[in-house]
Amino acid sequence: MKVLVVDNSTEIRNLLQVMLTSRNFEVELADSGESALQKYMTFKPTVVTLDLGMPGGMSGYETLSRIIEMDRNANVVIITASPYDQSLQDCLKRGAAGYLTKPFSVNDVVRSIRQAGIYTRH
Repeated sequence: MKVLVVDNSTEIRNLLQVMLTSRNFEVELADSGESALQKYMTFKPTVVTLDLGMPGGMSGYETLSRIIEMDRNANVVIITASPYDQSLQDCLKRGAAGYLTKPFSVNDVVRSIRQAGIYTRH
């Protein structure tokens, strides 16, 4: 399964890359919404993990919206440090396949990505 990891934190990107590649996922990294959109088109991931709280430039919500506009069947898992709040609810309504709350475990990440990978929109 191909996963695009989008997070402005180098540490989080690298952590997710190690977690996922050690479990045989193919991983591509993006550090901004703009980079995520470019890589989404070329990498064609099965699932995107997307940091909701990306500062500056394109927000996590805007990135999600643009990905969904490009591919209405996109499977995006939101990663957030906040508990279930309005911005997360907005992302789920917009089409996010699920979410993870920081801090997360390897099992949480893998389970969320696998669930999103089989998520089907109607």
